[in-house]
Amino acid sequence: MTGSQEVAGSIPVLLQYDGAHLLSTTAAFAFTFFLISLLIAGLLLLLSPRLYRRVSLATRFAFLVALVFLLMMFLFNSFLIPDMFAWLGRAKKSRSRLSLLFPPLWFAGLYEWLLGNRDPAFGLGAAIAIVSLLVPSRRRRAKICTIEQTWTDIGPTFRTDNYG
Repeated sequence: MTGSQEVAGSIPVLLQYDGAHLLSTTAAFAFTFFLISLLIAGLLLLLSPRLYRRVSLATRFAFLVALVFLLMMFLFNSFLIPDMFAWLGRAKKSRSRLSLLFPPLWFAGLYEWLLGNRDPAFGLGAAIAIVSLLVPSRRRRAKICTIEQTWTDIGPTFRTDNYG
């Protein structure tokens, strides 16, 4: 059964759709979490504590403004959404490498693959989504997740436990 077929009143199909949705959105959230954690850890390693405090505040503010802007754009201009993303359909049909640089398509590919759609573009997106979550080793994920914040007289300093 492919993702485009529907069987009204079928519990297994409902469970398949729910499971695919749960797994793909959880994977997308995990990717986003680790990407933002990687950005924070990179800033932490590159900047002094005092400079980190300023840059971190500006970075978080920029993320917040961008997310609010996107939310407002989608709420008030929802009729423009098909036009804004028309290039994605053309990129998929033409097998453009540009579509491989767009992470939401990876997880949409994972969703479609879990529903049984065996289109090669979706399969490649699903493979990239899975690899993107497996790339950070378990030890590195643990370091990113366990950054401890301590305060000194000049501002925040950070340390990570040494896992060897």
